[in-house]
Amino acid sequence: MNIGIVGIGCIGSSLARDFIAQGLGTIHICDSNPEFLRDAEKLGLGQTYTSDLTVLAKHTDIIFICAPVMAIPDIIRALIPHMKEGGIITDVGSVKGFVVDAVSADIPSHIHYIPAHPVTFGTTGTGPSSGREGVFAGCKYILTPCSSSNQDGLNIVANIARQIGAEPIEMTPEQHDRILGFTSHLSHVIAFSTMQATGHISRILGQDVMDYAGGSFKDMTRVAASDARMWRDIFLSNRDQIQSGLDALVQQIEILNTLMQNNDAEALEKFITDASDMRRTRFE
Repeated sequence: MNIGIVGIGCIGSSLARDFIAQGLGTIHICDSNPEFLRDAEKLGLGQTYTSDLTVLAKHTDIIFICAPVMAIPDIIRALIPHMKEGGIITDVGSVKGFVVDAVSADIPSHIHYIPAHPVTFGTTGTGPSSGREGVFAGCKYILTPCSSSNQDGLNIVANIARQIGAEPIEMTPEQHDRILGFTSHLSHVIAFSTMQATGHISRILGQDVMDYAGGSFKDMTRVAASDARMWRDIFLSNRDQIQSGLDALVQQIEILNTLMQNNDAEALEKFITDASDMRRTRFE
């Protein structure tokens, strides 16, 4: 199998490492950043390297697009005229509805588009060196079929997901965006906003408060080190669902603040205990 990867950043290079480890086929890498291509070649992440989508499309059976969400539709449109009959295009974007809506009318019947999103853990940073082998092990690999998806294509992407240790699961693009808007996108809103607030508090106090940051602060803000362009696109393309999650969060913060202001120790302890029990039950 000839596998193409468009975008050899954190996720793309992690996929490449796992494809190599599992011996899934010949890997062809495409990226518009010459430095990323050079780094990927030094790391041995593929067999061919190009910045030309046309060249990539002609040599591949399946292409994984690992680019910022708002760039994905244009990449798909650029690939389509040069894909082999029966070729598969899939992506790993964190927002599905935006992309599906943008390209559904453009996919010809001889090409199959399988929207997807692997929900990974601990993936931050940019460039080929930021990826790592085994990042998909145990994660859910969400497939969101659309009108241009077919069962054979779904089966192929799902099988590849299994071979790199992930669990393929299907849902609608709308359901995906609502869920991930809360479980993933909202946590990044909090992390970025906390770092901005840290700068504000430091200026007020006249000292860098991060000199005194403990483990909880570092845990909460870890994802603030994520790629700016990628998260800009996610926030813009899924803003309605993120806003819904933000409204729910603000409501709970207001409840907690009211309990503190009312000096309601019993209710405050219950609020914390309920949250603590939920966290331990699911993640420990």
